[in-house]
Amino acid sequence: MGLAQRLSGYAKSLSKKNEEYNKALGETKTSLEFVVRAQNPSNDEERAKLVGFLSGLAGIEETTRKARTAFSQLAETVRATRGVERTYNRSSDHTVRELERLVENIDQTISMVVRARELGEAKAGNHPG
Repeated sequence: MGLAQRLSGYAKSLSKKNEEYNKALGETKTSLEFVVRAQNPSNDEERAKLVGFLSGLAGIEETTRKARTAFSQLAETVRATRGVERTYNRSSDHTVRELERLVENIDQTISMVVRARELGEAKAGNHPG
């Protein structure tokens, strides 16, 4: 039962962090869109600064995609360990649900960053494709 308790503790901690993440995500989305929409580069220096910012967003997007993959794999691994014992199974199910919520939060982060990056690229005159 020790492993089940640890897994349950992890799920509870993750649940709290998911709530905080979701709240911060909403605030960040609003701020990020405001910052990007306010950009109207009128010279090469301003355009270069915007392009540098967009490069940072691309880095965040890449790192976030890797994190998404890792947490998705962790959820699958925990799901695959079911059947050990009833208490463990409940803890496992709770942990998988929270990991899936985390992946949903990460998906929203990726969407937010892609949207901001694409908007910024349009403002910088660097249309993708």
